[in-house]
Amino acid sequence: HGRADAVNPSEQLAGALATAAGTTVLGTMIALLAERGSQRLKRPLNMLALLPIITPPFVVGLGLILLFGRAGLVNQLLEWAFGIQPTRWFYGLFGVWLAQMFAFTPIAFMIMRGVVQGISPSMEEAAQTLRASRIKTFTTVTLPLMKPGLANAFLVGFIESIADFGNPIVVGGQYAVLSTDIFFAIVGAQ
Repeated sequence: HGRADAVNPSEQLAGALATAAGTTVLGTMIALLAERGSQRLKRPLNMLALLPIITPPFVVGLGLILLFGRAGLVNQLLEWAFGIQPTRWFYGLFGVWLAQMFAFTPIAFMIMRGVVQGISPSMEEAAQTLRASRIKTFTTVTLPLMKPGLANAFLVGFIESIADFGNPIVVGGQYAVLSTDIFFAIVGAQ
């Protein structure tokens, strides 16, 4: 199976922006859950945040191939249950995006956890004392205080996505990114 001829910059930019936005939103939601939610969740979520640091970069891609690849569990289940023939639908931009979401969300979580810890709960309590709903409190108090952290998490997610090599090489298929094109140019593979 061959690779694409060249990187499509707008496609890679769109993928990196989608990864950055997705990881920022998910990381923020998990951080809010860990810091403002049940104390039982705090330890497991903190353990989850360490996974991308201690695992090699291609492990997420390999795990997703075992689930969604042509011979993966999901495709085999769909073939067994509904007679849907397995295809290579997972390989490409969607597969790279999904792998990067799993790989980089814990990084956004660690960034946003520090931001949420830095916001005093008394500010939110004061807004609710003044009869603001939870949504109004979040949009007028919490979210504005998190803006610098959100920008930081977004930029880190974007840069990680652009620089990622492991996930595009494993699940990219015909989808070429800058890092894989540089690798193939140096190695001389076709």
